[in-house]
Amino acid sequence: MDTKHFKNPVFYVSAIVIALLVIIGAIMPKQFGEVANRLFLFTTSKFGWFYLIAVFVLVIFLAVLAFSRYGKIRLGGEEERPDYPFFYMDRDVIFSRLWGGTRLLGCCGADVSLFRDTIEGVEPLTEEAARLAMGYSFFHWGVSQWSVFAIVGLVVAFMQFRRRDAGLISKAMEPVTGHKPVVTNTIDTLAVIATVMGVATSLGLGVLQINGGLSTISDIPSAVWVQLLIIVVMFVAYMTSTFTGLDKGIKYLSNINLGLCLLLLVFVLIFGPTIFILNAFTLGIGDYISNFINYSLRLQPYKGGTWVRDWTVFYWAWAIAWSPLSVHLWLAYQKDAPSVSLF
Repeated sequence: MDTKHFKNPVFYVSAIVIALLVIIGAIMPKQFGEVANRLFLFTTSKFGWFYLIAVFVLVIFLAVLAFSRYGKIRLGGEEERPDYPFFYMDRDVIFSRLWGGTRLLGCCGADVSLFRDTIEGVEPLTEEAARLAMGYSFFHWGVSQWSVFAIVGLVVAFMQFRRRDAGLISKAMEPVTGHKPVVTNTIDTLAVIATVMGVATSLGLGVLQINGGLSTISDIPSAVWVQLLIIVVMFVAYMTSTFTGLDKGIKYLSNINLGLCLLLLVFVLIFGPTIFILNAFTLGIGDYISNFINYSLRLQPYKGGTWVRDWTVFYWAWAIAWSPLSVHLWLAYQKDAPSVSLF
């Protein structure tokens, strides 16, 4: 492909591919779902072991990196300082805009689902199933998942703010792949497509969960038109906050979001079974820490089963698809070069 005829070949190619996927999915949803499921099963069945090992190695690598002398390296210049405090960026950008809905709804729903659809060999709806559900929820939504975001963020941020190069996935891979336009454009195009697919998964699950919650507490039906309305409301809120900038709309919307989340937390602790919640939380953290290696490398090659593929491998694949978006949204909100270290 002669890229000189395109101002931005990555945009055009990725937009065309995504548009085709959307059109095919809308016209032939059943067939599209079957093909997507076959591809998912093939990838996770054949390479599930690779996902588990890769994420586990990332956690170990980042821990060693953070406590080594390289953990003191600033991603910006040595004399530069962050535009925003760490808590502000973590709260407003990462929690509220990237993972707020997914974490609030998804991880809570995962507890219940794991309690009912637990690991093979464990009786569902039992005390053992409840304990495993808590431990695995901490695992699936904890350090391992964030390590995927961290490694991509570190590499891209280092290239953009330390090396003063473009903040692209392809730039981070140039030491390995070289600087060939076809290769770099292909990498960035795949990153865009993977990101859109990851966002579509999060948005779809979140909308279904919101609709389900509204249907439970009110007379609002669980219907497509309701789900479309939820998407429209989310889109308007997102675009409004984005166009008004980080110091206005994003800040106010994120503060409201976090305030409501904390209010919900306090409400549940006060009016719920407080002692039971705290005991279960403490036990879940203990199980997560003590079984971290077992959870990270758990497969069932001898007795078979699909639980690990449908849960842990799915989460890691989802996180990998999300990582380019998480990184680039965070980088996009920096006024100048940030100055943060690993540790």
